[in-house]
Amino acid sequence: MRSPILVWDGDGVIFDGTMEIIARVFAESLYHRFGIPIEEGSKYMYETTGMPTARQYKDILTSRGYLPQNTTESHETIQELVNYFTNHAYSEMPPLCPDVLPNLPYLEKNRMVISTNAPQPTLDQRMKYHGLDRYFLNWYGKSKEAPDKRMHKPFIIKDIGVSEDEFRSSGALVGDGYTDMKIAKEWGIQGIGRKTKDNTEDRLIESGAITVINGLGELPELVKRLFS
Repeated sequence: MRSPILVWDGDGVIFDGTMEIIARVFAESLYHRFGIPIEEGSKYMYETTGMPTARQYKDILTSRGYLPQNTTESHETIQELVNYFTNHAYSEMPPLCPDVLPNLPYLEKNRMVISTNAPQPTLDQRMKYHGLDRYFLNWYGKSKEAPDKRMHKPFIIKDIGVSEDEFRSSGALVGDGYTDMKIAKEWGIQGIGRKTKDNTEDRLIESGAITVINGLGELPELVKRLFS
C-alpha cells in the first residue's frame, strides 16, 4: 500500500497566531466601515474560517442588512474590503505552532501538502522562511486559478500523480476550522480536527471530522491506525 496523503490546513495548524491577526483585521475593517462591533466581526470570522474572504464579507453584510441580498462577491464594496484584508492580514511572518517541527520528522514518509486561503506568494515566503519545503511535496494558496481552497483538490491529485479513487481511499485533511472538515467531506477524504482554544470538539465532529486531536504529537500513530 502506498503512503497516506495528508492535506494540511495552514493557519492554526502549521502557522501559529495567524487566526488572531486574521480575525482582528476582518473585524476592524467591518467596524471602521459599518460600525459592526469588533466582537461580532471577530466571532463571525472564527465561525466561518476556511471560507473565501469575499463570501465572508458578503454573507455578514447582507445578513445584517448593510448590503442588499442580491449583492455579489464582485461588488465594489466587497472587493475593497477584500483588498484591505489581504494587504493587512498577511503582512506579518508568523511563527510555527510549537508542535509542528518536533513531529514532522515522524510524518514525512507520508505524501504531504498544504492547502490554505493565504495568498500563494505569502505562502511561498512562509514555507521557505521556516524550511518547510523539505517536508511537503507542494503547498497551495489563494491564486487566480484557485481563489478558494475548496478548488485545490484537482491540483493536488494531478501534482501527486494519483487517481480520484486513490485520493479518496488514502487521503485525510488536518484542520482546525469547521469549514476544513466540511471540505474533507466534500472531497471524500477523512477529516482530522485539531482542537484549539477557538473551536470545540463537538462542532468539529458535527462538521465532518472523524476524530479530533489535541496536538500534532497524536498524529503519527493516528495516521498509522487510519490507514493500516
